[in-house]
Amino acid sequence: MVLQTTFIRFDEIFNEEMRTVDEYFKDLPKRGILISLVEWVNSSLFFYATGPEGDGQFELLDAIILPASNIIAKQNLYALKEYGKSRKIKYVWLTPYTSFMVMEHLLSKYAHEIFENGIFDYEKAKQEQRDLLHSELSLEFLKGYLTFSHKRIDKLKTSPNDDYENQIINQVTDRIGTYEYESLEYIYTYHVEFKKSVEFFLFLKSNYGNALGSFLRTRGLNKWEEYPLKLSGFTWGFMRDFRVRVNSGNEKKVDLKFFDTFVSGEVFTELEDNFKLLKKFPLVKYAQDGYLSLFRDFTFEKIYKTLYFDVTGEAVKIDPSLTKSKLGKAFFEEWLCTKYVNEIFSEPKAINLEETNPVFTNAENKPDHYTRKWNDVFVFEYKDTLIADLAKTSYNPEEVISELKDKLYLKTKNQKKPKRSAVLQLADFILNYESNYHLFDPNAKLKKLTFYPILVVQDRCLTTPGVNQILNRWFMEEVEKSGKKLKIKPLIVISIDSLILGMEFLKENIGEFKACINEYIKIENKLKREKRIPISFESWFKRKYLHHPSRKKQFFTFLEESGKRLSEDLRAAVHGSK
Repeated sequence: MVLQTTFIRFDEIFNEEMRTVDEYFKDLPKRGILISLVEWVNSSLFFYATGPEGDGQFELLDAIILPASNIIAKQNLYALKEYGKSRKIKYVWLTPYTSFMVMEHLLSKYAHEIFENGIFDYEKAKQEQRDLLHSELSLEFLKGYLTFSHKRIDKLKTSPNDDYENQIINQVTDRIGTYEYESLEYIYTYHVEFKKSVEFFLFLKSNYGNALGSFLRTRGLNKWEEYPLKLSGFTWGFMRDFRVRVNSGNEKKVDLKFFDTFVSGEVFTELEDNFKLLKKFPLVKYAQDGYLSLFRDFTFEKIYKTLYFDVTGEAVKIDPSLTKSKLGKAFFEEWLCTKYVNEIFSEPKAINLEETNPVFTNAENKPDHYTRKWNDVFVFEYKDTLIADLAKTSYNPEEVISELKDKLYLKTKNQKKPKRSAVLQLADFILNYESNYHLFDPNAKLKKLTFYPILVVQDRCLTTPGVNQILNRWFMEEVEKSGKKLKIKPLIVISIDSLILGMEFLKENIGEFKACINEYIKIENKLKREKRIPISFESWFKRKYLHHPSRKKQFFTFLEESGKRLSEDLRAAVHGSK
């Protein structure tokens, strides 16, 4: 069952006037607050709760209220939980977004209480945490946290009386920049970024050998396999614990220098939108050679983004005409998506055609990938588009919709003339299929075909619940305007990361992917009829393949074994044998 998620408000727990954050925080142990938040956001336990009604979040909330012996607050909490069960509402209060806001506030305003000569004393922090969470102070912390939560809640205009379309728009406006990751996301991030880093070097070796050679020389490396192996080692340390010490050895100075670039040399004095500072500096030092990750996902993404930034920097030096965006697009669309979509849909009885296939030469429109198995046609469009931070954090529906429309529907900004993108490209190919299919798939039986339009994206924020629905509405409007009577399924949005992770279940099994899409469409239609908040196809895909109890063990075995094989292959290339 998909429940509506609602944030707990301050006045639903406390029968008093809400004050400023610092009135609650001023006398609290700041290191204790910071380490509590670090532990919570690096745990999967509380993001989406342990039970269908948000029981995990209520349990933590109850544990915080309990030491304070606040009878009224406990009664309010119990009443709220029972109300949620009766109305199918899942209440949450602990979210990555609010936690990041509190972290940044602590690091900017109370750095003098948190650090001693730039070091975060972990043992003192743990003692402060015990003092905080097992005393009357816990209630002041909770009040301050919920006050921060209202910085977000009060910006939203969602009302239970809004119609379905407004609920969708408000959902997207709220969550597109808030990093509401699924549980265990850091495990996925670790594995998928490792695999993508290897693919990136293979791409460079195949297409930009000079840039690769230049990068290796600047790093003092003989073989490219050494670098993703080293990065995997760095990130694996943070997988086991969010604290890592750099081991002694010949490369210790180099490794310390690398990690130091992820530690802010100054206090966070001017906070930026979308947690740019936390993403830029996701580590703090708890010893001269020890680093603590504030949020694993930010740490993993920063490590691998540093790789892409450094390599593309070398490529641009060698060939000034080669921009970073051009190189990024070539890697994502022409290499990564092409490879994985080809592998997944490579069934013997299926027709698979890439955009570069000569059969599309005279076609009026061509997709990035075309697959037909019997009477099911899957049409793919790949987009490495990134949504601007300014729009993501605007909390302005008009700005968010404008950005989505410009990036994924009709590009007008910085264009001499409007350029049709993603949604319209998929619509154009399908609606013009009758006039062109004889060129590339003449045996297709037009009247029996069912089309599945699929948009594969790089930016995971485009899989935010509601984005899929907005893009599909624009897509279906084009279909309806055409007046053509074709069997066309709703447009689906999925990230390349999920296709990489889902390879174990999808490879050479088109029927499985088709079933997943059709099940999702049924769920979405049900939510729409009930005027409830939508879920994304990405979330549904993960629930079906990655989180499902019957498949979770198989999936994690696949992750472990595939990661191990990849590491062994890299070591063999470096050292000459496995």
